[in-house]
Amino acid sequence: MMYMHCLCEQGMSDGMVGPVLPDLALITGTTPEKMSVLFTWRACLAIAGSLLIGPLLDKIDGAIVMATILLLQAIPAAITPWIPQMVALCAVNGVSAFFVSGVTTGA
Repeated sequence: MMYMHCLCEQGMSDGMVGPVLPDLALITGTTPEKMSVLFTWRACLAIAGSLLIGPLLDKIDGAIVMATILLLQAIPAAITPWIPQMVALCAVNGVSAFFVSGVTTGA
């Protein structure tokens, strides 16, 4: 059941960035075109997350790792709407993508 929840959460987390991009651009004071760096940053850290969390799943019980990752991924997702700087927004969304890719790797 937890693995099904992990995959649903991964889809929601990845899918929420695109529709709210104009709103995030207003919050940060940039244009949606400049916000496109957010997608590149998320992709780079998602690859890193898959590469680093994968071996961790082999060494530690997968259920414990997945539960921890889900909790750690919720923090950046929750604070995203309140970040007014573009660089900080990219960093927080990158951390979120890092953990989401770990969820995908584990599920």
